[in-house]
Amino acid sequence: MKRIVLFVLMLGFFGAKDVFAQKLKVGLIIGAGGSSNSFFQMINRGVGRARKELKVKAYIERAQALKGAAIDQKAVDAAILRLIEKRKVDIVVIDWMNTGFGGTIKTLGKKYPKVKWIVEDTDANLGMPNVVSVLFGQHEGSFLVGALAGAMTKSNKVGFIGGVNIPVIDSFKVGFQEGVKYTNSGATVETTYLSMLPKFTGFGDPKGAFKKSTEWYGAGVDIIYSAAGASGNGVIRAAKKSKKFAIGVDSDQDKMAKGRILTSMMKRLDNATFNEIKKIKEGNFKPGVAYYGLKEGGVSLTEMKYTKGLISGDILSKIKDIEEKIKSGEIKVTNAMVKK
Repeated sequence: MKRIVLFVLMLGFFGAKDVFAQKLKVGLIIGAGGSSNSFFQMINRGVGRARKELKVKAYIERAQALKGAAIDQKAVDAAILRLIEKRKVDIVVIDWMNTGFGGTIKTLGKKYPKVKWIVEDTDANLGMPNVVSVLFGQHEGSFLVGALAGAMTKSNKVGFIGGVNIPVIDSFKVGFQEGVKYTNSGATVETTYLSMLPKFTGFGDPKGAFKKSTEWYGAGVDIIYSAAGASGNGVIRAAKKSKKFAIGVDSDQDKMAKGRILTSMMKRLDNATFNEIKKIKEGNFKPGVAYYGLKEGGVSLTEMKYTKGLISGDILSKIKDIEEKIKSGEIKVTNAMVKK
């Protein structure tokens, strides 16, 4: 039986499945950001679907006592080893950041070649036969919410708050900036990060996000988009208090402040996680890079259940047209994750 370890760090929950008449075991880790992180929640949903539909078995380990979303690589690696050696998992799902940007996989992936790894949020092809790197089109989804923000702003001032200055968050930022300018060339886009490398505390700092958002709203910014893990909850709280708009991320956060979250840019980790587990279950595992953009159902906006009545039909039609143009390749969005 092939070993597959589906490992999700910084977020994640579980799911597993049977491959040769035997249930697959999937291992996940709660890491930076904790279980309230929207990224974690989406992976959890995908694994939950795999548990239900594919009958996988799942295990979860907490990598550390969380302190402001700091990453303790030794604790992470120890949690992985518990999954592999004690739980005998076949699959590990983990995000790229919590692998020490590939270092952990290069070591443990080679030591345990029968375990398969699903690594979220990277275009890094490690050239290993038991590793698939999942790359999302967050730049495309961010372009869409940027276009919506550009069309909806009344003050011509919008903002972006990133958790940490790492490539994947840069990708959110650049896509958003390009989308805003596409529909509103006169708009100003304020940007900031809650922490800078090597610190990762920006993914677990809702108080800092609340403070910065409140400051921006007071200075005339009327829409803020955040890609900052659990810190985004602070932006949402500030939007509600200031009676301005926020844009959610990763999962559908619209209901967290009904009428104050313009939309959420859903990063469909649930779809990708389920699909990659399913491939393993069916014997179709393909190492290398798996891409999930708008066209592949990897990112999407919400139905805007609580705000659609505030958005004109013309704007909604324009956003739909932009989406189709991105899918067809007519509009090409810069992906800051991809090295040129």
